[in-house]
Amino acid sequence: MMADELPKDNAGYKTMKRTMINCFGSFCLSMAGGLMLGSWELYNRPTNERQWMVPLGLILLVTPLIVWLSIFISEICNYSTEASCSSISPKNSSENSIDDPRDDFSP
Repeated sequence: MMADELPKDNAGYKTMKRTMINCFGSFCLSMAGGLMLGSWELYNRPTNERQWMVPLGLILLVTPLIVWLSIFISEICNYSTEASCSSISPKNSSENSIDDPRDDFSP
């Protein structure tokens, strides 16, 4: 399903659109890093000039991959935590209450 086929009033449309823009931006950033490394290899490696391009190109190439991998792993962990926590019912009816151990020992 293409993004253009979704109705504009869909609640997930904005989230999906933002995710697609972020994916495209990180892909472009990785491509810029790869192109920087490639141009350094072609034009500057024989003379070992402009060596600042190598670490900058590696950072641009690898950083979006690490960020998206960490987001993906985080979502997997959050999904499994929510699934296991949803089956546990709270002890008290109030969600914000904290059990006080002193209540058990009242005279």
